Amino acid sequence: MALDLLETMMLRLPCTDVEKTGHLWQFRFGDRHSTLNLECPWRLILDGAIAFGGDDDGQQFGLPAPLDGVEKTRKLLAASLVTLVEVREACSDLTLTFDNGVLLEAFNGSSGYEGWTCSGKDGATVVAQGGGGNLTIWKPSHLV
Repeated sequence: MALDLLETMMLRLPCTDVEKTGHLWQFRFGDRHSTLNLECPWRLILDGAIAFGGDDDGQQFGLPAPLDGVEKTRKLLAASLVTLVEVREACSDLTLTFDNGVLLEAFNGSSGYEGWTCSGKDGATVVAQGGGGNLTIWKPSHLV
């Protein structure tokens, strides 16, 4: 049921914006205003290699200027549609596959903290709990 809800929130929709506030990365999808919040390690894979990792933001790596992670992520996901949503059962790791070949992989890296959440415009939210890999669905009272 949680995977079905995640698919409703993101499948066949483009990533329309990316923002970063502190350690929170927020991805928005389509006109439905679905939002994926990542508070865990994540990366973008392209052509079998890491194209960008969330921890790369602000790093210089010998480049002329530090990496702007938001801009880099926006470019990698620009106007690409989500074609597949996968959740690893044992730990609630999340993988989104985009039609341009990019994979967004989020690693639920805590035994206690929630690694990521995804909310739809109606307020329904899927929460990846720490530890056992449980996905919990929260719905506002007007949806119950």
